[in-house]
Amino acid sequence: MSASPHGPARPHGRFLLVTPVSPFTAQSGAEQRSRLFHQALAELGTVDVVQIQQAARTQVVVDDGPAVRRVMADLPGGPWQISRYAAKPAVTRQVELALGRGLSSYRAVVSRYIWPACQLAVPPDVPQIVDLDDYHTRYGREVAWTPALWRERLTKAVAQRVSRRQLARFTAAFVVSRKDEAELPLARHAYLPNVPNGLPALAATPGAPAPGRRVLFVGALWYRPNAHGAQWLLDQVWPAVRAAVPDAELLLAGAAPPAVRARWARHPGVQAPGFVDDLAAAYGEASLVVAPIHSGGGTNIKVLEALAHGRPCLASDFVHAALKPDLVEGRDLLVARGAAAFAAAIVDVLRDPVAYQSMGQAGRSTVERYFSPQQFQATVQRLVSEVCAA
Repeated sequence: MSASPHGPARPHGRFLLVTPVSPFTAQSGAEQRSRLFHQALAELGTVDVVQIQQAARTQVVVDDGPAVRRVMADLPGGPWQISRYAAKPAVTRQVELALGRGLSSYRAVVSRYIWPACQLAVPPDVPQIVDLDDYHTRYGREVAWTPALWRERLTKAVAQRVSRRQLARFTAAFVVSRKDEAELPLARHAYLPNVPNGLPALAATPGAPAPGRRVLFVGALWYRPNAHGAQWLLDQVWPAVRAAVPDAELLLAGAAPPAVRARWARHPGVQAPGFVDDLAAAYGEASLVVAPIHSGGGTNIKVLEALAHGRPCLASDFVHAALKPDLVEGRDLLVARGAAAFAAAIVDVLRDPVAYQSMGQAGRSTVERYFSPQQFQATVQRLVSEVCAA
C-alpha cells in the first residue's frame, strides 16, 4: 500500500476486471461504465480483463490490446440462464492459462454484473467486488401490461431471485440507485450511479433556449423500456402537445428497427432517423430533452447527459426516483406524473423556453458536482482500497 497526497492509502498489485462488454470503447452505456471501471482500477495497479459473453459454444481466446491482457470467453447459456451462476472449473483453468497466471494472484476481482464472475471458480481468499448495474428491474404505473411484458416480469423476477442468492460470494458491491442500496444484504457497499463519460464543451451558454421548438429523446430505441417510452410518448402525450403547439417537433434519436422508425415517423412533426452522428448538435437544437421511461433498472444516464449538455430535461417520476436526492425537482429538472402532466410540461417549455434557461444551468452544475467521471473514479478506488485493506 502507498499513501496518496489526495486521499487514503491505495493498493498496488494486479486486479482482474470481469465484464460482458468491452471496457475499451464507449459505444453504449454498458461499455462506458466498464471503461470507467477500467480507468479507475488502472490507477491502483495493473488490470487484466476477462470479457465473458454468451455464445453457442465454449471458447477462450487471448485478445491483447496495447499494454493490456484481455481474455475473451464465450460460454453457452442454459434454461432460465441458471447455468450463468455456476462456477466452471474447466473454463477457469482455460482462462488462467490464457491470462498466464492463476486467479489467486490477484488483489481483487471486480465484476460488472453478478453473472460474469460467477462463471469463474475464484479462490475464497481473493476478494470479489460486484457492480450491481441494472440489479433490479422495476415497473411504474404507466406501463401498459401485455402478455409479453408479463412474461418479461416473471423472467426478471426469477433471475433476480437467483442472482440475489449469489451475493454471498462477494465481499462488497457497487449500487446504481438508492432503491437498490436499501434492499442490498451486503454491509460493505458504495453508491455508484452512472455518469456521462466526460462533460461536453458548450459552445453556447448552458441552457440557452434553442431557436426552434424541438423536443429530443435520446436512447437505444431497440431496448424495450426505451421503445415503450417512445411509444407511450407518441400515443399518450404527443397529440396534446401538437394541439397546443402546432409547430412542435420531436426527434427520436437512437437505433431501432427500420419498420418501427418508419411507423413512428408517420406521426405529425416526428423524426426517427436512428443513430445520430452529431449528438451534440441534436442537443444544441433541442428546447427540451425528455425521458418518458416507466420501467427498467439502474440510473437513466440519458437524463444526466441531457443536463451535461445544459438542456432543460423532463423526466417521468419513475426516472426521478432513481436520481433522488441529488437531482432536485424544479431546480435541476422537471418531473411529470402521468401523460397529461407530461404534455403540459412540454407545452410550457416550448411556449417560453427562456423561463427554463436557468434549469439547464443548474442541472449541469449538479452533474459536475455529483455525477462526474472523477467522482465515479474516486468511489471505485475508495471501496476497492477498503476491501484490500480489510
